[in-house]
Amino acid sequence: MFNIIPHNPKVTIDRNAEGKPIRYCIDAKTEQSLQLQRMYTMGASGLVIYAAWKMKSRWWLRLSVAGIGVAMFIASNKARQIIKSAEKL
Repeated sequence: MFNIIPHNPKVTIDRNAEGKPIRYCIDAKTEQSLQLQRMYTMGASGLVIYAAWKMKSRWWLRLSVAGIGVAMFIASNKARQIIKSAEKL
Protein backbone atom coordinates (compact mmCIF):
# COMPACT_ATOMS: atom_id res chain seq x y z
CA MET A 1 0.00 0.00 0.00
CA PHE A 2 1.59 3.25 -1.18
CA ASN A 3 5.00 1.49 -1.12
CA ILE A 4 5.34 2.24 2.61
CA ILE A 5 6.27 -1.29 3.62
CA PRO A 6 9.26 -2.71 1.73
CA HIS A 7 8.69 -6.09 0.11
CA ASN A 8 11.65 -8.49 0.15
CA PRO A 9 14.14 -6.07 1.71
CA LYS A 10 17.77 -6.94 1.08
CA VAL A 11 19.96 -6.14 4.08
CA THR A 12 23.66 -6.92 4.21
CA ILE A 13 25.87 -6.51 7.25
CA ASP A 14 29.59 -5.76 7.13
CA ARG A 15 31.44 -7.02 10.20
CA ASN A 16 34.83 -6.28 11.68
CA ALA A 17 37.45 -8.92 12.56
CA GLU A 18 35.72 -9.59 15.89
CA GLY A 19 32.41 -10.27 14.15
CA LYS A 20 30.70 -7.11 15.38
CA PRO A 21 28.52 -5.24 12.87
CA ILE A 22 30.11 -2.04 11.57
CA ARG A 23 27.84 -1.21 8.61
CA TYR A 24 24.31 -2.09 7.57
CA CYS A 25 23.45 -1.79 3.87
CA ILE A 26 19.99 -1.97 2.29
CA ASP A 27 18.87 -2.04 -1.33
CA ALA A 28 17.61 1.09 -3.09
CA LYS A 29 13.96 0.03 -3.21
CA THR A 30 13.89 -0.53 0.55
CA GLU A 31 15.52 2.86 1.11
CA GLN A 32 12.86 4.50 -1.04
CA SER A 33 10.21 2.94 1.18
CA LEU A 34 12.00 4.20 4.27
CA GLN A 35 12.21 7.70 2.79
CA LEU A 36 8.46 7.62 2.18
CA GLN A 37 7.91 6.51 5.80
CA ARG A 38 10.01 9.46 6.94
CA MET A 39 7.87 11.84 4.88
CA TYR A 40 4.68 10.47 6.44
CA THR A 41 6.21 10.80 9.90
CA MET A 42 7.11 14.42 9.21
CA GLY A 43 3.49 15.06 8.20
CA ALA A 44 2.13 13.23 11.23
CA SER A 45 4.35 15.29 13.51
CA GLY A 46 2.35 18.37 12.51
CA LEU A 47 -0.83 16.61 13.59
CA VAL A 48 0.73 15.76 16.96
CA ILE A 49 1.76 19.39 17.48
CA TYR A 50 -1.73 20.55 16.49
CA ALA A 51 -3.29 18.06 18.93
CA ALA A 52 -1.07 19.41 21.70
CA TRP A 53 -2.22 22.94 20.84
CA LYS A 54 -5.89 21.92 21.09
CA MET A 55 -5.53 19.84 24.28
CA LYS A 56 -7.38 21.04 27.33
CA SER A 57 -4.88 19.68 29.82
CA ARG A 58 -2.16 21.05 32.02
CA TRP A 59 0.51 23.10 30.27
CA TRP A 60 3.29 20.59 31.02
CA LEU A 61 1.33 17.76 29.40
CA ARG A 62 0.60 19.85 26.30
CA LEU A 63 4.26 20.87 26.12
CA SER A 64 5.33 17.22 26.41
CA VAL A 65 3.04 16.14 23.56
CA ALA A 66 4.23 19.05 21.41
CA GLY A 67 7.83 18.09 22.20
CA ILE A 68 7.17 14.58 20.93
CA GLY A 69 5.82 16.05 17.69
CA VAL A 70 8.86 18.29 17.27
CA ALA A 71 11.21 15.38 18.00
CA MET A 72 9.41 13.25 15.40
CA PHE A 73 9.89 15.94 12.78
CA ILE A 74 13.53 16.66 13.59
CA ALA A 75 14.57 12.99 13.65
CA SER A 76 12.77 12.12 10.41
CA ASN A 77 13.98 15.23 8.61
CA LYS A 78 17.59 14.68 9.68
CA ALA A 79 17.57 11.04 8.50
CA ARG A 80 15.94 12.09 5.22
CA GLN A 81 18.50 14.86 4.61
CA ILE A 82 21.43 12.51 5.30
CA ILE A 83 20.19 10.07 2.66
CA LYS A 84 19.38 12.81 0.14
CA SER A 85 22.87 14.27 0.46
CA ALA A 86 24.45 10.81 0.14
CA GLU A 87 22.46 10.15 -3.04
CA LYS A 88 23.94 13.29 -4.65
CA LEU A 89 27.49 11.95 -4.33
